[in-house]
Amino acid sequence: MMVTLLLPGTVIVYYGSEIGMSDPKLPFTCEETQDPYALPPYAECDGDDDLAWRSRDPGRTPMQWTSGEFAGFVNESVPLGPFYEPWLPVNPNKLYVNADYEEHHADDDDESDLHLFRDLMDLRKYDVFVNGDVYYPYHDQHIFSYMRWANVRKKKVEDRVNGMSLSKNE
Repeated sequence: MMVTLLLPGTVIVYYGSEIGMSDPKLPFTCEETQDPYALPPYAECDGDDDLAWRSRDPGRTPMQWTSGEFAGFVNESVPLGPFYEPWLPVNPNKLYVNADYEEHHADDDDESDLHLFRDLMDLRKYDVFVNGDVYYPYHDQHIFSYMRWANVRKKKVEDRVNGMSLSKNE
């Protein structure tokens, strides 16, 4: 996300990316999926088939607001009968990947995807990221780097593809 937020162009943030949400690694069978295009007549459905590879459901799980039973997606204190539960399962990582934890309980800003996202969005307000040019000085199989500049101010971002290291120089 860091590279795309600092390159020129329109930022596209997918649901939950700002807090580090990921698709759950849950099996979705024909009976469990809610995605009509993963079911007949659009696709064949074998009772033992794991639809996670073709169903859009893993990317549509509830937003993880809290670590509660349904991740704060529904008001858990007011039972609503059959409409109480979300129609898709909540990712089990909701205990530590949720907006409340990212905002208030991360040990420091370095561990919070939400704080990093906000910092990067703030950087995009600087002229170098709004109107600046981009140059790609070096890349190989493991490193992708680029420079942004406007007038005299320069920013260089070097990102190792494997995510091991990131440095920012001014």
